Amino acid sequence: MKKGLKILKRSKIPSLDNAPGLEVQQRADGSFRSMWRAPKADASDGFVPKSVTVPGDITNPADHDMIRSACHQHQAELAKWRLSKARAVPSEIVTYQDLSRLYQTHEASPFLTVKENSRRDYLYELRVIERTIGLRTLAGTKAVDFTRWFKAAKDSVEGGGARKAYGIIKRIRAMVSFGIVAEVAACHRLKSILEEMRFEQPPRREAAMTYEMAVAIIAQAHKENRPSIALAQAIQFETGLRQVDVIGQWLTTESEASSPYRIGKKRWKGLVWQHISADLILTMKTSKTGATAGHDLSAMPLVKAELDRIPKEKRIGPVVINENTGLPYVALTFSHNWREIADRAGVPKGIWNRDSRAGALTEGDEAGAEVTDLQRMAGHTTAKMTGRYIRGAAVVTSQKVARLRVQRRSTNDK
Repeated sequence: MKKGLKILKRSKIPSLDNAPGLEVQQRADGSFRSMWRAPKADASDGFVPKSVTVPGDITNPADHDMIRSACHQHQAELAKWRLSKARAVPSEIVTYQDLSRLYQTHEASPFLTVKENSRRDYLYELRVIERTIGLRTLAGTKAVDFTRWFKAAKDSVEGGGARKAYGIIKRIRAMVSFGIVAEVAACHRLKSILEEMRFEQPPRREAAMTYEMAVAIIAQAHKENRPSIALAQAIQFETGLRQVDVIGQWLTTESEASSPYRIGKKRWKGLVWQHISADLILTMKTSKTGATAGHDLSAMPLVKAELDRIPKEKRIGPVVINENTGLPYVALTFSHNWREIADRAGVPKGIWNRDSRAGALTEGDEAGAEVTDLQRMAGHTTAKMTGRYIRGAAVVTSQKVARLRVQRRSTNDK
């Protein structure tokens, strides 16, 4: 060995969860380079860029959200490219893979009209279908095959995957129904079979966040210097707004081309300070139904406490900003960060962030609010839909009826 030659000790390569496609390399000086790399199969098939350097220092926890966000953005571009590749639909639709690609690309397909967040869920189900039964023929499918495929999907998830299995069957139904519109002969027979079959539906969620849980999450978020998580949680629990409306969403649709908030081809849409008046009245159209939500934030203590922490001169642009990136959250990043904080706050893993909405309506119901008022608050079109979000509704109703009956007995005894 030459005198004076310094050999750097190789360090353990750090890793980061919830960062698809991330690859970390160690440089000669001992530092680390974070990259997003496309799968070999996609790179060989022509996807570019094959790899991209991701900004941020993976050894610095403050940069982790930035790295995750970049990975998810590149992964979204890969998914879009895969979809464009699927446009080469064979002239004859023989297999489920053929039908899946026709369903994703035909100009008359309902797949092209659904909202982007729903389309992501559909794409996941379609990828599972293509991977597992993609080469099976439509003409050779029998009723017993659908039963077997449902069971296989259900058993593929530890602890029971009824929700996943039901979603896959639902997507097959949608594909087959569209196949009839697209004049795929085999789909007429398959649709008639599926119409006569019944599959186990996933159980309705019974979990709901409580006030105590919301308070614990908010406190833990501030303890970890994550006021954005605290603010989002307070707004969700107090107003009952959906997560997507509070933190917003990154879209690639043309309708969002005018948005001033953007990353590459992505445009952001969500709750901005312009939606909140000087007297703290929040008014906005919700993303799912387009219904106008109206809330008096001054009457909501958890939200009011968070707003009091924010100077008025800083109330510009998106309401919820990721401290680590300076941009609105990517949904998966928010969910990951929220879960870590909720865990440390002692909130059971069975409680999800989306259960904030159910918690808001359940607390209102238990406090004696009329269902019609809860329906307006949630922006539901029917009281039946509101009832689905009220956990333990049967018990609460029984308690109310029991109190009224006891009161009547007391009156009759006099």
